[in-house]
Amino acid sequence: MDEEWKSMIFEGMTIILLVVILGYALIRQILKKQGNATIVWSQHIPWTSQKNRDNQLVFSTIIPIKNDTGIDFTLIDVFPRLQLPEEQYKEGIWRAWCRRVDTKRQDGYWEAAILPRKTENAIEIFLVLDSLKTVDTAMMNLPDFSIDLYWLIVCRNPQRVEWQRLTVAAEKLREAWQRGEK
Repeated sequence: MDEEWKSMIFEGMTIILLVVILGYALIRQILKKQGNATIVWSQHIPWTSQKNRDNQLVFSTIIPIKNDTGIDFTLIDVFPRLQLPEEQYKEGIWRAWCRRVDTKRQDGYWEAAILPRKTENAIEIFLVLDSLKTVDTAMMNLPDFSIDLYWLIVCRNPQRVEWQRLTVAAEKLREAWQRGEK
């Protein structure tokens, strides 16, 4: 009878272990099908020149974001970081900030957003040039540069920081500036 009990316990533990392994595999497949919360960056609209003052220019663009997963996620914080050191560009000081297009905030504060599954929103990025010389000189000597866009995302997985590098072509900003002057 002792051997019979050991055999039954072993068989029972084996069945439980198999059920756990199959359950784990099934859950992994379901989660894999839902996808992980990611941001799919579409092409941004062309840069526009919004404000032209004597020594200041403001440019903006809108970048659509899309949640193409099967789950909701929250963008807690989004912020740009310019990759244009003053050693490379001495004609002016550039600043960058962003906001959700549906908030119209002017203070550079990112208001957290829940992005439901299969929906879209957009991020508006602003570039502000405070020219140290003339705006003409600052724009003519502008090199291409990058903006790293960082975001803190919270979803099914633990929160994490992701980023994407956006290249800004100086020629595109000059075109926007010239269109804005007219």
